[in-house]
Amino acid sequence: MGTYWSAQVAEDQLEQSKEQDEDKAKDQASKVTYWLEDHESDNQKQLGASRNRLVIVNRSLDPVKQVGFLYRAYEGEMRGSVPIFRPAAAGGSWIPTIPPCSKITVESTSLLNEDGSPVSHVAVSDVSEMAFNDAKGVAWHRVRGLLEKGKPGRTGKFSQDLPAIGDAAIINGRVFESFPEGHHLPNTEQPAISNSAATAKSLNECGSKD
Repeated sequence: MGTYWSAQVAEDQLEQSKEQDEDKAKDQASKVTYWLEDHESDNQKQLGASRNRLVIVNRSLDPVKQVGFLYRAYEGEMRGSVPIFRPAAAGGSWIPTIPPCSKITVESTSLLNEDGSPVSHVAVSDVSEMAFNDAKGVAWHRVRGLLEKGKPGRTGKFSQDLPAIGDAAIINGRVFESFPEGHHLPNTEQPAISNSAATAKSLNECGSKD
């Protein structure tokens, strides 16, 4: 009986040690995240463009590298009294390095259309995934805000073409037209995202989790 309990305690201790190692490995990754927020400049108020500012934060004490985003962008215009947002660009963009204790803000009006021309009014309606490598080179990705370990390409999520949305969506009185069925806009690498680390701001609350 004593041998059984000793083995059971050893097994429990091993399991606890594994959990502690996993928590430690996840510590930096849990402090790296992003969100979309509403910000209306003067030239966007008429359209009511929302979710048009991408905010990226690294609250850890170490840099993160190869930070990638999979996104859709829409350009807006008024049709009568109804604001219409049509597909402008879709694809992925990468930031080589995000400094420690920093915050990056990317305005949607600095994005590009699929032909490389600057947009006029854009709502960034969806960032479906974020991927990055922590200070030890371990790959992580966030899907709809949930943190997962490993390269997203292994699950087929980040590397897949963006699917067509289907029917147009009406959100808060604004019409978002669909990407054409069976067609994908060419991926548009966004310099505003790729070069955004140069405008990183320091964070006071460095070290806190999201």
